[in-house]
Amino acid sequence: RHSIVEEEVIYPKIKNLAESEGLMRVAWMHHAYADRMIGRLERTEFRAAEWDKMLKDLRNTLIAQMRFEEQELKVLLPKAFTAGELMRLGAKIKAGKAA
Repeated sequence: RHSIVEEEVIYPKIKNLAESEGLMRVAWMHHAYADRMIGRLERTEFRAAEWDKMLKDLRNTLIAQMRFEEQELKVLLPKAFTAGELMRLGAKIKAGKAA
């Protein structure tokens, strides 16, 4: 999963940067909320009235998370990782998506 790579590899390295203060809290909150929403969706009857609202909430959360990562965290990657590490990380993420 994409979020596992972020949580286990990317976030810990970014967290060590002085510039990341406060940003990581927001990133973790996005991930935790999305995980809770996915869990609720999995436990809710598909035809339930609240299912559509929950799905929209999850979609909006994921969009907000992607925008946050693109605008706030992406700029910190070159400070937290070497160019070689970023290349290997990108290959690992790409391979995970293909699987």
